[in-house]
Amino acid sequence: MFTKYVIPIMAATGLALAASAYPFVSNSPTVELNQWTYKYREGMAKAAASGRPAMLVFVNTGGCSYCAKLDANVFADPNGVWSSFLRANPMVLIWVDQNKQSYYTAPTWKVLIDGNGGVWRRVSSYPEVVILSPSGVRRDQFVARSALGTASGFIGRVTNSIGGSNVNPPVNPPVNPPVNPPVNPPVNPPVNPPVDPPVDPAGQFPAQGVGAYGGVLFDSEGGTAVRGMIQMAASSSGRITVKVIRGSSSTTLRVSGVKTTATDGSFEFAYSSARRQQDLRIQVDPSGFFTGTFNGLPVAGRRTVKDDVTPFTGYYTTALDVKGVSNTLPPVDNQPEGVGYLTLTVNSRASVKYSGLLADGTKVSGTSSLQVYDGADLPALGFQNGVKGRKYACFVLYTPLYRKRGIVAGLVWIDASRGVGPEDNLVFLTGSEWQYPGKSIGGGLDRFTAEFDDSDAIGAFYARGQNLAVRYGGMRLYADEESVANVIASGTSIQTDTGLNPSLRASTLTGLMSGKLRDPETGVSATYKGVLVPALQVGGGFYLVRDNRFSYQVKRSRAVRIAE
Repeated sequence: MFTKYVIPIMAATGLALAASAYPFVSNSPTVELNQWTYKYREGMAKAAASGRPAMLVFVNTGGCSYCAKLDANVFADPNGVWSSFLRANPMVLIWVDQNKQSYYTAPTWKVLIDGNGGVWRRVSSYPEVVILSPSGVRRDQFVARSALGTASGFIGRVTNSIGGSNVNPPVNPPVNPPVNPPVNPPVNPPVNPPVDPPVDPAGQFPAQGVGAYGGVLFDSEGGTAVRGMIQMAASSSGRITVKVIRGSSSTTLRVSGVKTTATDGSFEFAYSSARRQQDLRIQVDPSGFFTGTFNGLPVAGRRTVKDDVTPFTGYYTTALDVKGVSNTLPPVDNQPEGVGYLTLTVNSRASVKYSGLLADGTKVSGTSSLQVYDGADLPALGFQNGVKGRKYACFVLYTPLYRKRGIVAGLVWIDASRGVGPEDNLVFLTGSEWQYPGKSIGGGLDRFTAEFDDSDAIGAFYARGQNLAVRYGGMRLYADEESVANVIASGTSIQTDTGLNPSLRASTLTGLMSGKLRDPETGVSATYKGVLVPALQVGGGFYLVRDNRFSYQVKRSRAVRIAE
């Protein structure tokens, strides 16, 4: 389907554009007004000496489409407006570029991004602008996108921030007033002259921003590991309610009176509480895609549009094949070899319910919110090979396990194929992680961390009551990779040719299978559980074999498969 490469730093900023047109920036310790400099300390000294404000622009010239747009619309000065503004309002211009981190030493790039010791808020998206007074006090901070990324919007915001003058004030007022001004005013002035409604300088909340949003919390800038989920609701009055589920706890934050001067539906807001040690910063673009940070961790997601959900509604079965196991240590080497499973139900309200078993028998269940994207949106999320015009949906899988000492997490994707209905939909998994803390003292010997196979589809839409014979006829049942029985599939029934041991039964309503067999190595009888994914001609499950050689009991996971 598509390949994951990385979530861009500061979350998604769009497809990278060529950065050759950015302004010249000086690295000299001598700073001049209205000339770009990398030198923060020298720049602020110039601001103090000249009594002029300073403007910091945070960018990533190596991969930020919004930065390139700001440069093309404003700093490249296509209409001479920026030059006129600077002549009327001289200031210190400081360029803070992620692509030039080594240029910043006192303070460092990281210190500047983090707010320079609290002088301004932590920068969470590019391009972001900070306006400082000559003495270094913050006057304004905003993300220069949408309307604020145009010459008129940007210069208007900066003018208000610094208390500046008009861009092009008249230089020479008329010398000679009219010789004979009118003596008598109009006899009958209008009784009720038209009155312009007051304009709210802060704008209003955009109607297209109202609704529900769902998203994911990642482990780090540029990271892929899922560390929680985020749900938002925005009202027409600009009241934003945000629920962040992280670990075994959830946090609800509320922000009121959110407004914007943008006309394209984009907006931003922030919540900060030193007492509660919480900091949330969110930017929403015109398409409803949001990025930001929660306590420094990147978040990203999308507004829910009910019409987009229709191609994904239905029931799915998925097989979780373990790979990439680490942290296993001899003599235990507690690597799970079985196949777990999840079943998914997507409803028309964009809610997803999932449940199943991991390969060690641990139950997994939860609910999540579906996010829908066009294939053209995927590069901004860090995914490639999406098809433009084709719909893809994803939801956050995140469940604390083992008395909250472990987790299972990942992003589950559904590819809508032709987009007509769910019958051809396939399921994929990215950024997966399964953490088992172990039973030994401190979990030192039998713990493990594993991933699930994300190179191919792990599941598909499941049609209840379908003909299983065309999918599984002539296959065999394998236990611990050894063939133990033939599979007999006829219509909607499926079984083995060996009677009770090994046995096989499956529900045509749920696709879940179970049965009994003997472990080929030990001969011990065991019960297995698993799932059918008919669209992929996959059947997989697990059984557990007890190992009593240690002071604690290890249950080794073995695989059951239906294959040719």
